[in-house]
Amino acid sequence: MKNSMGLQYLIDVLDEVKKSVEEAGHLSEDGFKKLALNFGGEENSLAYWCFFFSNMATEGPEKAKQDPENYGDTPAPEQCKKMILKLIDDEKGKMENLKEIIEENENLELEAKIASLSLPSKEAVDKILRYETMIERQLYRAMNQLERLQRQRKGEFVPPPISVEVSGEN
Repeated sequence: MKNSMGLQYLIDVLDEVKKSVEEAGHLSEDGFKKLALNFGGEENSLAYWCFFFSNMATEGPEKAKQDPENYGDTPAPEQCKKMILKLIDDEKGKMENLKEIIEENENLELEAKIASLSLPSKEAVDKILRYETMIERQLYRAMNQLERLQRQRKGEFVPPPISVEVSGEN
């Protein structure tokens, strides 16, 4: 149940058990083993309840004949079969919903990995920023020089450029 492939396997197990129940009318021993192995066999598990209703379907009518006072209101085998199929369908629906959510998460994780691989390293980003800053400074110097030359061509008085160095020391 940790990934979409695992959930698909569980869905396939449920489909296989469901087909067997539809054909036999009850849960086979092999079907119970598959459910117990994949969904747990403890009390209140899917395997437990399917086995419970399967026993009611196979042994219930006989017990009702032998002891009608205690087993007289046992559901008919067909009703037990419907209960088993409903339990399997409900579990399958949960698995399919969970599979959709997990597939979406897997896709998002994959996209995030791809995006993280497409980003340059920290060292490369630092180098790019240094080059960008250097090119920007060269652009402003060239623009200032171009402006000075254009003004000189027009005959305007252009004072010499002022070069100022600023440092953080007192």
